[in-house]
Amino acid sequence: MTYIMMDNFIYGLTKGQVSPTTPKGEATVSTPFESIDTPLDPVKLALSFDVSFIARAFAGDLKHMAEMVKQAISHEGFAFVHAVSPCPTFRGLDEFKRVRNAVNYVEPSEKDLISKATAFSREENFAGRINLGVLYKARRPTYREESDRLVKAALAGRKTPPSMQELLQEFMP
Repeated sequence: MTYIMMDNFIYGLTKGQVSPTTPKGEATVSTPFESIDTPLDPVKLALSFDVSFIARAFAGDLKHMAEMVKQAISHEGFAFVHAVSPCPTFRGLDEFKRVRNAVNYVEPSEKDLISKATAFSREENFAGRINLGVLYKARRPTYREESDRLVKAALAGRKTPPSMQELLQEFMP
């Protein structure tokens, strides 16, 4: 399964209200003086939930974004792509240029890709920069593989699968 989060750092359809990813200090319709909340970092959130493929892309580089989505879809397991997509309606066209100037393409080694500590550190140590690319990738058994393993273990030693009657008797005294 692949989850793509289009993030423009604001709730644009509600006329520009603050969102969980709005940068601290930004003025919005719902925070006219400034947002006082520390913004949520979707990559750190995905890392904390042990997602096995995490990438970030920028709407200003469609070729790179398409490659990140392609890799996410090809990944065996749950994949997350944080798609940074600034909102020109509420931030103006300069915001798109500002984000473009803040991007930092990362190409971690295979060893780095399986290190959560490296991925967390990379997010912390690039304040003001937006890291793009595959940020974390680990191979672990998929849901399907684990399910197949359990079925195989349950049927171990049997020549044929149990009948429906046999299964029901397991649950009835």
